[in-house]
Amino acid sequence: KLVANVSLTPPNAFTDMGENLELTINYDALSRHLMALAQAEPTVLLETLCHRMATACVQDFGACTATVELHKFILPFTSSVSVRCTV
Repeated sequence: KLVANVSLTPPNAFTDMGENLELTINYDALSRHLMALAQAEPTVLLETLCHRMATACVQDFGACTATVELHKFILPFTSSVSVRCTV
């Protein structure tokens, strides 16, 4: 099992958006894109996938910055192992 936490800085200031959906990131499309990205290209390292996902948030969805943290539930006696990348 793999869980992603994604934090973004949107392309516009919060105060400038005025409840206009077109001035922010389409989070549904972003989540679908990240899921497809994770499934399309197999990786050995969590770090590689984490960097790809953070880069996609910035390059494909216009975020100013993106932090992606991936949690993998694989080791006994731990809740998860994780890696974090900011682009």
